[in-house]
Amino acid sequence: MMASLAQMERELIIERTRAGLETAKRLGRRGGRKRQMTDSKIESAKKLLTSGVPPQGCGKESWRLHSNTLSMGTGKRGYR
Repeated sequence: MMASLAQMERELIIERTRAGLETAKRLGRRGGRKRQMTDSKIESAKKLLTSGVPPQGCGKESWRLHSNTLSMGTGKRGYR
């Protein structure tokens, strides 16, 4: 009996969460962290990487990024 109530509550939580995310999406809100790299920084990083400049020399300090971020491409979100 308790297991079925817990399952029902879990399903209600999932349903409410999805409804809230859909509402936020319709209102133009995005969740998650703010992007570290602006579009201009992404373009600059792409140019540096294609020209063969190693990540250590491309000013990562001014971008406040870890060198792994630049060596992976231009970030986790597929901005390659």
